[in-house]
Amino acid sequence: MLAPFETAQWSSGLARAPNPSGPWSNYRQNPALAPESGFGNDGPAFLSLGGERWVYYRSIGQFGSVTRRAKVSNETNGGWGLMFETESMPYHQVGRPDGDGWSANTSDGPGFLAYGPYNNNVVPDWNTGVVKLAIDNVTAGNDLVATIDVYDATAGQIIAVRQIFRHDFQQANHYEFMIVPFAWEGRAGHTFEIRTFTHGTAYLRQDRQGTD
Repeated sequence: MLAPFETAQWSSGLARAPNPSGPWSNYRQNPALAPESGFGNDGPAFLSLGGERWVYYRSIGQFGSVTRRAKVSNETNGGWGLMFETESMPYHQVGRPDGDGWSANTSDGPGFLAYGPYNNNVVPDWNTGVVKLAIDNVTAGNDLVATIDVYDATAGQIIAVRQIFRHDFQQANHYEFMIVPFAWEGRAGHTFEIRTFTHGTAYLRQDRQGTD
């Protein structure tokens, strides 16, 4: 972290080890909190409550410093709050139904693999967007394969973005949860989208999308 701190980018991630001396392994969905500028998203505390994992942290609210929390995506089932089956949604620019998901390959070129669901029930607070995604090859070059963003369709505004590279996946042809922390404060009733843009550099299949 470099000065000036009020304009620096702040973020938080997770790692685990069998003991304090290691070896340490990073949580594969880092950052647990997306980068934010200014004095915010710092002093994180990682707690398990009611079987769910949470990150409590300091951030900046309307009237100054506030404490917020964000749920850490459940690697087993995604911890869905709002969940939508991608193959059942009508919102696609490229690809086709493929088993339990929707897929596109390199011959399809770039475009939105999925977008929507145009839902207006997202809690007006900090949330985590989740996309359940698989790739066919994890050993080729570390290409940029997808960009996931959270979009406020009411305001016409991108709220958060995450770029997905081939080596972000741990295993080929295996669904993994890609998360995008985002703030929905002051957006009660706004229409929510989470969008997966494929760059046409790999075969990708998406099963679900939604929020934690």
